[in-house]
Amino acid sequence: MLDLNDVLIKYERDSRVQRIINQLKEPQISNVHIGGLCGSSDAFIANASAAALDSHQIFVLSNKDEAAYFFNNLENISANKNILFFPSSHKKPYEIEEVDNANVLLRAEVLNAILRFKKQLLIVTYPEAISEKVLTKKNLVQNTIEVGRGDKISIDFITDFLIDYEFENTDFVVEPGQFSVRGGIVDVFSFAHELPFRLEFFGDEIESIRSFNPIDQLSISKFDRISIIPNVQTKLLKESRESFLNFIPSQSIFWLKDLQSLSQIINSGIEKAHHIYQTLSSEIAHLSPEELYDTEDFFIQNLNRFSHIEFGSRAYAQKIDLSIHFNMSP
Repeated sequence: MLDLNDVLIKYERDSRVQRIINQLKEPQISNVHIGGLCGSSDAFIANASAAALDSHQIFVLSNKDEAAYFFNNLENISANKNILFFPSSHKKPYEIEEVDNANVLLRAEVLNAILRFKKQLLIVTYPEAISEKVLTKKNLVQNTIEVGRGDKISIDFITDFLIDYEFENTDFVVEPGQFSVRGGIVDVFSFAHELPFRLEFFGDEIESIRSFNPIDQLSISKFDRISIIPNVQTKLLKESRESFLNFIPSQSIFWLKDLQSLSQIINSGIEKAHHIYQTLSSEIAHLSPEELYDTEDFFIQNLNRFSHIEFGSRAYAQKIDLSIHFNMSP
């Protein structure tokens, strides 16, 4: 009987997977099509291919549910622990009250990882999320404060920074965007991390940094250095933004589930945004849909700057450098 490791090894050694890897290692931009898949085979092929490559891998599934399923598969089979989910921040364009803080946290975590991690990232997303524009790298850096153990910095400075960036001063931190100060201890819940941090001061020096569980207040991990990021979606109302395609390194590789459907969803999304935009009150200045989202034409044109793999029944790119059919059945 095969166990999971046996299956992973079979995919890694498969000659068709090796051809995909070799094509993606070519110095020029490559367009690959993979067909004849079923079940979770797409995740196994993607995992085996990504393990042989150094660049970030961006997986764009057809919708949020498919993306969550694919993300779960990757988490279960991949040795790479830098697997991130990149969701959309709100349910409807211009509905600020419907912004999902958990999703804002995940988006900020991805942007922070791209900016600061040196290791390969596997990022799973879907059309509505990837077409939503993000804070520019320059503004993300300007809106981030880095602190480390041994840094000479006052509690007052940290407090002023957090207040300026609209963090809420509370008795206990339980969600992103909150902080509390008790004597020589500052608890802060950054929008780029899943857990809050506890900074312990000795005078004006940071003596220790630990993540902790907000429910039982118990410490989890120690850190030498962390970055504190405010709500990037709130900052988007005031700062310039750019396409996610411009934010990521040019060596990144895209995996696309049905490029035609992806294009249609992006087009439908910006049409919906235009419809809502026309109904908004003129007394309040609102950003145009094009300032908030990529258009279909922009996305497809800029996607061509990256090597990408289409995995589906057929390829929609005009030029295909390699086509592989796996002839699988349930």
